Amino acid sequence: MKKILLVSSQWAPKDQTGLGFSSEQHRKYFKENGYNLKSVSLNDNNTDYNLGIKNKFFFIFNIKKVFKNIKNIIQSFKPDFIVVESLQSVISELFLFYGFITNYKTILISHGISIIPLRINLNSIFKFFVNLIYFPFLIIILKKINLLFTLKKDNYDLRHLDTILFSLLNKKKIIKKFNNFSRFEEIDEIFTNNEDKDYFLCIGYLNKIKNQKQIIQVAKKNRKLNFRLIYSSYNQKYLLMLNNEIIRNKLNNIKLINAEDTKLEREIKNCTAIINTSITEVQPLSILEGFSLGRIYLSNNIKNLFHLKCGINNKNLNQLMFNLESLNGNKSFRKELDEPVKEYFKKNFSNTVNLKKFNINEI
Repeated sequence: MKKILLVSSQWAPKDQTGLGFSSEQHRKYFKENGYNLKSVSLNDNNTDYNLGIKNKFFFIFNIKKVFKNIKNIIQSFKPDFIVVESLQSVISELFLFYGFITNYKTILISHGISIIPLRINLNSIFKFFVNLIYFPFLIIILKKINLLFTLKKDNYDLRHLDTILFSLLNKKKIIKKFNNFSRFEEIDEIFTNNEDKDYFLCIGYLNKIKNQKQIIQVAKKNRKLNFRLIYSSYNQKYLLMLNNEIIRNKLNNIKLINAEDTKLEREIKNCTAIINTSITEVQPLSILEGFSLGRIYLSNNIKNLFHLKCGINNKNLNQLMFNLESLNGNKSFRKELDEPVKEYFKKNFSNTVNLKKFNINEI
């Protein structure tokens, strides 16, 4: 039985993030494919190995201890493959470089990369120059790894710069395309409410990149449109800004809801559609979880979503407004799409389809 060491900076249920859920799901896929797998985290007692890194300061002042722990983990388990979930997390890079030095086979599961700034301001320019320092290390990693898992489809997007560079640097190495999944695929029955009030659902981290303030703009223009914003993580300043705007403009058609205070699968099943306001995406779980429960999505014009069916990519705010108003209250349309959307999910994103991708015996 081949052995895998799966390394990630985030793991569900402790980390209620896309990366956290993905790490846990990929652990299941590898195990179901017959691999002997051990998991590694920064500071999560639910994983097999825990580096005990509580924060950045702990890492800086205990760097020798961290390196020693990494060495001990690899030498004690002796994996056939070191697999890391995403880059730009320090823990992934450290395990990869130790793997390179000691000639272990290494695999990257890419969730996209952030190097090119999305906005032009002082903060993004500073981050860009920091990323320039990181860039040579990225090139070394992409030259050395044996296999790359990618969410990239046909459209060019800077979030997939790592995949593009890997394909240029390694003509003969393997790239495996995979998809994200839904946590609610196996749920048989979900309570559907009979209330007349329809709503659009936005799910995810509250911050500038996810751009939920766009919903404030829409809600102000049309108060007949109702929105529910479900979050588990947030930027404190951004959350306060959203809350203040809702109160100041008396927007009774927007609800901010912590994910702990509701059942997400029920929220999805009872919504009219999923709304995605992000300025950049790779392949968001919220959209696929909507598909699994029969719900389409509306989004800004993001290239990484162009390959998805069962959704509308809007070129501007006016087009988004028009489509929201067209869908609002149209229950017959929602009912008509329910089964075709579920079938589309089943054929392309189900666990049965994804499981096959996580067999790595070819390397």
